[in-house]
Order: sequence, then structure tokens, then C-alpha cells
Amino acid sequence: MKIAAVVVTYNRLNLLKECINAIRNQTHKVDEIIVVNNSSTDGTLEWLNQQNDLTVITQENSGSAGGQYTGIKIAYEKGYDWIWCMDDDGEPTFNCFEKLITNQRFSSKYCFNSIVLDKDTQKLSFYIPLLSSYNKSFDYYSILTNDPAKIKKESIDGVYEWGMFFNSTLLSREIIKEIGFPRKDFFIWGDEVEYFYRIKEKYKVFIVVDSIFYHPAKKDDRIANNVKYQSFIRNYVYINKRYRKFWVIRNFKLFIKILFSMRLNLLNYFIKGFSIK
Repeated sequence: MKIAAVVVTYNRLNLLKECINAIRNQTHKVDEIIVVNNSSTDGTLEWLNQQNDLTVITQENSGSAGGQYTGIKIAYEKGYDWIWCMDDDGEPTFNCFEKLITNQRFSSKYCFNSIVLDKDTQKLSFYIPLLSSYNKSFDYYSILTNDPAKIKKESIDGVYEWGMFFNSTLLSREIIKEIGFPRKDFFIWGDEVEYFYRIKEKYKVFIVVDSIFYHPAKKDDRIANNVKYQSFIRNYVYINKRYRKFWVIRNFKLFIKILFSMRLNLLNYFIKGFSIK
């Protein structure tokens, strides 16, 4: 069984170092660590070039979506049986990967994800930012809580059927062969959710609750980073339209929120979400 880890990075050198070292120190080693560098400008490439145990691919910045697309595709083409995916701001605990591949449901017909916690609070890290009124009806929030113990209690044999993608996500070759790769045109904020739903249409996706992956709690930088917010609007409109019932009602709430915020320039991205095929 051949296994590769895929890490996508962009201008977060210190966090990347922590992530890579955590992968290196796993109780169950991977066969190769593939790092996709989205043209970082903070010294990341220089550091990567000094690491003899990494496979480094530098490409034009194409967001998390384009980075995962490239990394997963390269690992798949190299013939790996399993691909362990994450971004640079995550940190797997020392036995995170071992717990993923030794749970009793381990099978190439399933997709697995670690439980994602904030390192400081030890509570679930909701790294996918959703509008406060909009997210009340979104499935991530109806199933996951801020109490990991509750998830353990309600889960069956330590595994819960859900996932927080690209934060310690383990994909089998079989699944990738049928489902394909992430949509690189989604760029960021929603690309992982679209891939999750696409996989979940045909396969079960599990959280392994004793496989712990740290990710800092996401701060709300939607206003500060308009590119992310634009991607968020477009991607989530498409996701609701394609994968979820009552998508008109859900997107109508989002439309009203944009309208009343007077950010009319975002309406274009709202419309783009409807036009994506």
C-alpha cells in the first residue's frame, strides 16, 4: 500500500514548517510528501529547495483548489493507493495518520477525515466561513458541534459520517478514479465543500474522531480579502444549486444579505454561481 501526503502552501512559511515536521514525525510514515507551492513570495521556495525529502511543485497561485488539484493529480498519476490531503496551516497530531488508516472501517470504498480542532481551545475549528444567518441551515453546522466529546458519544465505533475536507482528508485511488479531481476553477472557499458533496453522492465519508488534526479557528477576513469573498459567493451558490434541496430559498437569504450590505459589486459573483456548469 503506497501513500502520499499532499500539502498546499502559499505565503505561510512558519506554518508550513510546522505542518511538514508533523507529517515527518507521524507514527505511521507516508511514502512521499508532495508540496504544491502556489508561487509564495515569503521565502517558502528557498526553504523547500533545501529539504531533501520533499517533492516540490511550484505553480502560479491557483488557490487551495488549484493546489489540491495539482497535488492529488500528481500523486494519482504516480500510482499511489491513498492520498492524504491538507493545507499548510494544519498540523496533524503525532498519530493522526495512524488513526485514520487503522480504524475498523478502513476500506478503499470509503473516504476518511480527521476531526479538526483548534489547538488552543480544543474545540472544533470551523475553518469554512459562512454568513452568520445563512449557515444555520447548512449541513456542517447541523451535524457538527463545538463539543468533540458529544461527537464521540453519538458516533458509531469512533467514526462519524461526515468530513471537513482538505484538513487531513484521506482519499483512495478508487474514489479518485471515479470522482475525479477538485475543481481548480473554484480557487478557494467552497472548493473543498464541492468536492466533499461530489464524493458523498457515491461514497460514505467518515470523520475518525480519535484522529486529531489541528487547524486554527478561522477569523473573519471576508471584508479584508475580497477575492476570497467573491469566490465564496460564487461557489456556494453553485453548491446549493447542484447538491442541495431548496437551494432557491437558501440563496435568496444570501442575496438579501448582499443587497442590504450595499455591496452590489458582489451580485455579479452571485449570478456567476447560477451559470457554472
